[in-house]
Formats: sequence, C-alpha cells, structure tokens
Amino acid sequence: MSSSTEQSTHRALLNLERSTAPPSELLEEAARILGVNFGGIKDELFSESGESVAKNSIVFAAREEWTLRWLLKKTKPGARTTSSGSKLESSANHDPRKWFLFYHLVQKVPVKKVARIVREHEAIQQIQDALKHLVHSPKPFAPTTAVPRVQATIFPGSEDADYALPQGETNKRKRSPDLEGLVDTDSNTVPLILSVLRALEVCLENSSATDREGAVAQQHMRIALSLPPEIAGSILGYVLLVVNNLFENTTHSIGNSLLRHLMAALRTWDLRRGPDLGHTNDECNQIFTAQCLPSSMSLLESLRNMEFRDHHRDLETWLERHIVQHSIEPARQVFFNELAADWKADRDPISPEHIQPAVDRLQSLLFPSPTSEAQPDATTCHTSSSFSTTPILLELAVRSCPKSTVRKAQHEQPWLEALLVCLAHVDGCSLVDNERVVQARSLVCLKELLKTAIQWKVDRSTANSVM
Repeated sequence: MSSSTEQSTHRALLNLERSTAPPSELLEEAARILGVNFGGIKDELFSESGESVAKNSIVFAAREEWTLRWLLKKTKPGARTTSSGSKLESSANHDPRKWFLFYHLVQKVPVKKVARIVREHEAIQQIQDALKHLVHSPKPFAPTTAVPRVQATIFPGSEDADYALPQGETNKRKRSPDLEGLVDTDSNTVPLILSVLRALEVCLENSSATDREGAVAQQHMRIALSLPPEIAGSILGYVLLVVNNLFENTTHSIGNSLLRHLMAALRTWDLRRGPDLGHTNDECNQIFTAQCLPSSMSLLESLRNMEFRDHHRDLETWLERHIVQHSIEPARQVFFNELAADWKADRDPISPEHIQPAVDRLQSLLFPSPTSEAQPDATTCHTSSSFSTTPILLELAVRSCPKSTVRKAQHEQPWLEALLVCLAHVDGCSLVDNERVVQARSLVCLKELLKTAIQWKVDRSTANSVM
C-alpha cells in the first residue's frame, strides 16, 4: 500500500469516526474503506463448500482492527449518537450488514485482538440483542434507501472524495421512515442468523488451536466466549427457535446451510461458566430447561423427520445428550429423592388425587413457567410443540435409564411410569377433571405416547387406572 493510499485510508477512518450520521447509514462506507462488498460476503455465507473454517494466522491488520472496534462501539444497542442527542441508537445492531462485516473482520484481525475487542465491547451480548429482535419483531430491520448526504469538508476533487460520509439529520429536517424498503422475513433473517453462526464458528475454531504459538490467543478467545449461563442459554434458545422456524419454512439448501453451522451456537453453551466461577449445575439445568428445552425438542423432531437424517447426526446427538443431562436426569433425581416413596404407597385402587401432586411437580420441573421477560416465546414454542414431542421425551428417558440388570430395570419403572402419566397430562388427559374436553389433536398425541410406552416396555398400570 503506497504512502498516499495509507494517508487517504487514515483520513477516511477519521471521517468515519467523526461522522454524526446514525451508524446504520455508515455501514456501506465502512465496507467501502475495507475494500469489500456485501454481495461477496453474502455469497460466501451461502457457499456450499464443505471445507472447515481456516484458522486465523494473521499477526497484524491495523485497518481491520480499528474498523472492528468502531463497528462494535458505534452499533452497540443503547449507544448515543451526536445527531440524535439523547435518542438511543439500536437499529444498526439489527442490520444484517453489521453482521456481514463482523463475520468478515473476525477472519482478518489477529485472534488475540479479536478476543479482546469481543470482550471489551460485549459482542456476544450484541448478538443476543440481535437474535431477540429477530424473535420478537414482526418484521426484520430494513436498511434505509435514502441517499446519503456528503460532508461539507470533503471536496469533489480531493483524494478523499471516494470516502464521503453521510451526515446526521438536523433538528429542522426529519425524514419519515421508508416503508417501501420493508422486505419479507427471509430476506433479512436468514443472512443475519447465518452470518452470526459463521462468525461464532470462526471464533470457536480459533479458540481450539493446538500449536504452541496460538495457545495464548486460544485462551483469550475461550475467555471471551465464556458466558454466564443465563446469557448462553438465552442465545442458544433464540438460535434454536429461529433456526427451527426457518428450517421448516425455507428451501432445502438454506435449511442445510443453517444446520451445517448450527453447531457453533451449541458449542457456546458448552463453554459457559460453570461451578468454578460460581454457577451451579442446578442453575444451568433450570436455565436450559426453561429457555432451550422446547425449541430443542422441536428441532430434534425436525431432524428425525429429515430425508437424509445421517447428515446431521452430530446435531441430533448433541441435542439428545443435553436434554437428558439438563432436563430428564434432574427430574429423575427429584422423583427418587422426594416423590418415589409416596408415588403409589401400596394403594389399590390408585387414587388420581393421590398422585396428582407428584405429576404437578414433574410438570413444573420439565415445563416451567417463564420467570423473566428474557424469552417469553419459550412457553409459546412449547405450547405448539409439546403435543408432538412428548413421545420423544419419554423415549429419551427410557434410553437414559440404567438397565444393565433386571433389578436396575425394575427400579426405574416407577419413574418412567410417573413420567408417562405426567406427559399424558401435558398432552391433555386430566387426572382429576373427567369433564375436560380432549381435543382430537390431543388424542392423536396420546396415541403416539402410548405407542412409545409399549415399544419401550414402560409399565402402564397406573396410567391405565387414572386416564
């Protein structure tokens, strides 16, 4: 790069920093300074190449490093802009172009620098906000189509003319939103979620370096990606919810692209802070069950119904293992520690009122009500999916039980029987309200649930008595 070009780029970066325009209007200019275009980045995101992510071995990239800091600083939710005064700027964080640049830059900046910038500017929390916006907003963010205004200090004949920046609005002139710029959901949602997944994939790949030279940078990246369980669970829940919805409503190629890179979001949960940093296993179990279990079950069902199921066997295995670890096994331990002694109590005939408290307790453990506004859609997701996923939950419980001997298998039967009654109750079969109207869909799901119980030889004596 020549000296004049370096000076021109330096002045362009200064103008970018000093601009009073909203950050959402500066993303195109930032890409222009970097010499990239969003179309090329988008094509790279949707490329079908099966090659693994190349590890970052760059040792110096001042321009890209500066731009990455500017991007995360200026587009951070809640950041204030000069043009808007006290108005908070958040729209840029929901713009897919920001995450295109983020994906591009994490590959161009040295790993240790990326880790430090991600940690200092809370990049993962910004990802959480963008995903939350995808879930809650009826329509995604639409980039403005207004023609940017040019700085008065830049003259057409100067060498900086190519880096003319849009300026912020004045108090005398306000633009109305460009409603014609709104597009359908998939046009923004798919690129945004895919760029986030690919960027996380790059960061995770660089956090697992095996050579000695990259060991220090690797540890820095792992620390940057180590999140509190509530944030990691929120991100995982949003990603699973969005990906599952897109998987069911997009083309086969787009669905496969999303699934191929979904493991990056799953691995962020594995890197969460654990008991060594003050977060207990019980806390992690409750967060996963409340925020991730419904969408995990729905996605697991979708994966099992795929034509080429073996292509994503690693995702299916991850979901099954974590559902058992965080949801089924804790409920099983509670049953044997607190509920098993009073489950039947040698009563014949069995009274529905007697076992109702145990069923209610299991239901509160597996299907808890949301306790915060962080992800209210978890309950909505479960309401629409629990009917079809309860057989899968029962199957996972049976498969995870210790049954190497006859005695162990017999010991597990009361737990499986109680879970069967609980899931039947969730599907619409009330234990004590005989006048409750059971919908046709509930009957179909109860049929599938009982079919699974028969297939896996679950004792149904209590279920037959009370249903």
